Amino acid sequence: MSDSYFIEFISRFTILIVLSISFYLFAPTIKLALLLSIILLVFFFDLKTILTFKNFIIIYMFVLFVIAGMLYYENSEITSQLMVDFIIYSISLFVGYNFFLLLPKQKRNIIHKFDDNLYKLKVKLEKIILLLIFINYFFLFVTIISEGIVDFYTGKYLVKKIFTYGQKNIIEGLKQILNYIAFYFSVAISIFYISICYSSHLRPRIEYIIIQFIIFPLLSLSRGIFLNGVMFIIISQFIFKGKISVMKIFLFAILVLLIAVFFGIIRELALLSFSVYYNDLEEILERFVKGEFSQIIAYAEIKNNISQLNYQYGKTILLPLLTKLIPRSIFPDKPFNSAGYFMYMIYPESAKFGFFLAPTIFGSIFLNFGYVGCIILSFSIGILAAYFDYLIKLIIKKNITNILKVALVILIFMNLYNILRNDIVESFFLNFTIYIFILIIKRFFKRYFATA
Repeated sequence: MSDSYFIEFISRFTILIVLSISFYLFAPTIKLALLLSIILLVFFFDLKTILTFKNFIIIYMFVLFVIAGMLYYENSEITSQLMVDFIIYSISLFVGYNFFLLLPKQKRNIIHKFDDNLYKLKVKLEKIILLLIFINYFFLFVTIISEGIVDFYTGKYLVKKIFTYGQKNIIEGLKQILNYIAFYFSVAISIFYISICYSSHLRPRIEYIIIQFIIFPLLSLSRGIFLNGVMFIIISQFIFKGKISVMKIFLFAILVLLIAVFFGIIRELALLSFSVYYNDLEEILERFVKGEFSQIIAYAEIKNNISQLNYQYGKTILLPLLTKLIPRSIFPDKPFNSAGYFMYMIYPESAKFGFFLAPTIFGSIFLNFGYVGCIILSFSIGILAAYFDYLIKLIIKKNITNILKVALVILIFMNLYNILRNDIVESFFLNFTIYIFILIIKRFFKRYFATA
């Protein structure tokens, strides 16, 4: 560790302590809390390298706790408390991030050696991806035709799925399991393919990724998968070219925003069964933020009703994780995760019809372990963000070609929004399962590597 970095770290930490003391000395009014929140956002944001895990996480936390908090609760005590939470969690994040930077790093990276067979592996993987694309599109078109084009694209099919959630149906449950496996495998094989191309300096067929993770979710009205696809393309371009322009990131963000608003309106119109038209851009943007970040309500409600909910100490994490792969249509009484437990306890009527608010990873941990758990979580997220940013630096400098590390960076980055937004059980199971698939795929094709 260089002396200059140590001095910079001490300086930043000193400023942070001063800001924290100032915050607690003065009454936590909304104006003061907002001011400190903005200062921390600017203080933590890395302007040298825009595309970092740290930047994404701190922006998400600011939008969730500060902006969405003000939109939902306006000028209230809850708004101030949410800003307080942002300040506490962002400080913990900062400490964890810099804690990793202070740790000694392994100077030599394990590098895979490849022989001429790797190009054959690339071609084989492309054939597998094309087959998966054909299968996915075939079943999508079958679903559209069977449900009716009008019903499918006006959101009625989606609403039907919501209202039938949890109803016992073994056939539908088995279909859901097969869909899970097919989706996990499709993501895993695509990530493995991109990792192989990067590590062996082969040019990937990025159009396959676009067809699978951009066009397909547009046709299937899956805005979550669409966002994952955009994140996939961004990180892929970044690791291959070593940079990505701010303008491209901005354009991608606008595209995701427009698609999310469009899909959200389709769903709402299907639910309300009447037409609503929006002519004001500000109203559209506010509606999108309120809809997409409505999980702040779940987080705030969990905090305010913790005496009724009681701390779960892992009960809404461990048991739901063990039974996650079993659909509720097969096992209606399987344990609830934090989102399900919260909704059935506070909003039982909405939960019966399949409506759930994601409590975010913070709400899930707060329900189980309170403030202490969320502070430890923020510290841990900071460490992990620093680790992945460190890997990205090695990757773009071509100092690492370890396939599994490249794949892990792509996997976590493309799912980063869902990791922060969703219940911890959902995000952990998704990423863990996909990574297991990646390990299996690598093991299956080990004969193509000169060094396994």
